[in-house]
Amino acid sequence: MPYKGPEKRYILRHHVTCISVMFKRKRLMRSMMTDSSRPCQLSDINWRGMRFYSPRKLSTGSVIEVSFDCPLDVESSDGAGAIRARIAWQQWSTRHRAWRTGVQFVNVRDKTREGILRMIDSAVEHEQKFRGDQDIL
Repeated sequence: MPYKGPEKRYILRHHVTCISVMFKRKRLMRSMMTDSSRPCQLSDINWRGMRFYSPRKLSTGSVIEVSFDCPLDVESSDGAGAIRARIAWQQWSTRHRAWRTGVQFVNVRDKTREGILRMIDSAVEHEQKFRGDQDIL
């Protein structure tokens, strides 16, 4: 049964939609990873994890590698390398026709965390800039 009480998270989640997420997962019975997924819409992110819309069902508890596709003026987290994430939950979204997927980043080092935070700050600035431009039109 879904939790219906007050928010328990103490870290701000940033709702940025200008970033897309691609992921790879382990092939069955092999140590190799699959090819990257198609770009998935990001819903929200912080340095501990994110929520995005996946075209396929993933096993809760499984580990994936994620990468980000950002607009040219958004600083990417590529300098941090591949980021591993554990599937925390999934729920079908009829509105998006995809699996709403919550992941927690795994073994985040300082360099990775700093790269994620720079990317988030840059994406927030990007979205504020273009929201302001839309008001002028």
